[in-house]
Amino acid sequence: MIYDLLLKGARVVDPHNNMDKITDLAIKSGRIAQVKSEINPAQASKVFDLSGKIIMPGIIDPHVHLSSWIGGSAGYRMMAKVGVITAVDFAGPLEDIINSINVEGVGLNVAVLEAFRPGINLSSNNPSSEEIEKFIQQVLKNGAIGIKILGGHYPLTPEATDKIIEIANNRRAYIAFHVGTTNSKSDLNGFKEAIALARDKALHIAHINSYCRGLIGNPLDELKEVFSLLEEKDKIVSASYLSPINGTSGKCTGYKPESNVTNNCLRMGQYPPTEEGLYQAIKDGFARVSVNVNKENILLTGIKGAQYWREANTDLTVCFPVNLPQVQFLCATSKDQYGKFLVDALCTDGGGIPRNVTVEKGLLLVKLGAMSLVDFVIKSSLKPAQIFGMINKGHLGEGVDADITVLDLERGKAIMGINKGKIIMIEGLLLGERGRLLTTKEGEKEIKSRGIVYDLLDLRKSLLFRERVKRFYQKIN
Repeated sequence: MIYDLLLKGARVVDPHNNMDKITDLAIKSGRIAQVKSEINPAQASKVFDLSGKIIMPGIIDPHVHLSSWIGGSAGYRMMAKVGVITAVDFAGPLEDIINSINVEGVGLNVAVLEAFRPGINLSSNNPSSEEIEKFIQQVLKNGAIGIKILGGHYPLTPEATDKIIEIANNRRAYIAFHVGTTNSKSDLNGFKEAIALARDKALHIAHINSYCRGLIGNPLDELKEVFSLLEEKDKIVSASYLSPINGTSGKCTGYKPESNVTNNCLRMGQYPPTEEGLYQAIKDGFARVSVNVNKENILLTGIKGAQYWREANTDLTVCFPVNLPQVQFLCATSKDQYGKFLVDALCTDGGGIPRNVTVEKGLLLVKLGAMSLVDFVIKSSLKPAQIFGMINKGHLGEGVDADITVLDLERGKAIMGINKGKIIMIEGLLLGERGRLLTTKEGEKEIKSRGIVYDLLDLRKSLLFRERVKRFYQKIN
């Protein structure tokens, strides 16, 4: 057999297949063809000597933003440069992703959750069950894999939130929640309300670290309570991120920020939750504005940032340094009594928001000894794959998708990205072209008709919809 690509001499870390050793890996027709201690280079069309490097299953970021509404399509490039192979856009709109992925997708795989937005795609913050049913049915037909409640930013009533969780579970539509309702905020109390609303239903609670910022009590005490509640729930999946900054909307209406999260952040910095307060926060350097420069987004602050934000009629993403490193450290590393992570996965909430630091910060935790390299691979690839039912990703067994991230542990960075056997990044140089949309059977007809390259997910195989005993102790097969 002539292999398309042969990677030689790297340390291959694949927890799903109990592999952590120096070996060769061969790829054929977009699949892992062979993993063996010595493969003859004469059997391959292309050979890379990766001695001293780490091969891991392709990094999967389970929470990013790539739409013109949040993040922006610059996020494709920004993710690919740091070794991400697959990502889930956690708000949409799906139509934005469809319009950009063929042109700007740089070889990445992307799935989409469509967010509920009262006054935009919902009639109000208290929609009827019929309206919710129609919304979910339509977004699945359009090609999204599920929906997200943006409660921390644009809250719905507890009653509507409860109905969405139940209807999504009945439809087996992926359901994620940035906690908060009209009765609570994006904090510990909002998290507790989310747990109560979930009852015995499946639910993905986004960025756990965001609810432990000291808005209710001591942040570490808040986190202790969050961990306790997570251990009690058998159908909750979760993630956390490692960036010191958050990301939220800077858009103001009636001289006030529209997003409740933005208002929370301003209060944390002792600024009034007003348009003028946000202007001053940007000017002072407490808030930063996401600005596109040379096809990538960077953060701008000071008077230039404040003026840029005003010139954009305030409709830009802003970031605040509100994430506590102690909380992030514990969210990333803490395990239960059985040795399983309390927070399932690492994410960034990045993409077009410039905080794609899973590799950078995660490998620092490995160097520190806070987590092993195996732990890092579990949280950045294997577990995200399982969460979304990506059964051919997250590991390197023979016959599965040849999705690979190559790490340089000494430099603390990703140096190569491979998607289905095609090299999409080498040392930050982007080689990928069109992206690939991950959809479900319900969305296949529409996505195919739009000329989008796609793969199908079966959410019945996702961690979200499996019992905890199976989720934690059985491999997906």
